[in-house]
Amino acid sequence: MEQGGDRGWRVRPQSRRAFAAHDPKPPPPSAGPAAFTLIEVVIALAVAAMLIAATASAMIGALRAETSARLQQRAGDLLQTLQTEAWLAAETNQAATNLPPDWISSIESVEQGEGTNLVFWTVWKIWPLSRPALTAALCRQEQNSQIR
Repeated sequence: MEQGGDRGWRVRPQSRRAFAAHDPKPPPPSAGPAAFTLIEVVIALAVAAMLIAATASAMIGALRAETSARLQQRAGDLLQTLQTEAWLAAETNQAATNLPPDWISSIESVEQGEGTNLVFWTVWKIWPLSRPALTAALCRQEQNSQIR
């Protein structure tokens, strides 16, 4: 500040640079509209792809579990029917003939033990055509006279 003749004190003008630093006005808008950069778009697509993959994986796992549970329930029902038929049937090898066409069965005779402790078993195994790993078995101890 300087002292002026008859006017008293007057304000000396500051440089524009010092004044601009304290200016509350926002900067002028840029030439083009605001847009996403390529890297932002790529990252957004990658995140979306990961979310879709995780969701699809969970859905496939749930569907497989549901199918396995349904097949296990069906196998249990078929084994119960097979057990009833084997109990009622005079010929034990005929008991597994009434399975649905999408199920496979096998019957085998098994000997266990030796000498006077020899025990004979008839083993029925059933499994669906779609999942051979899901095998259910029913075993019945036979009398010595019924085994071939």
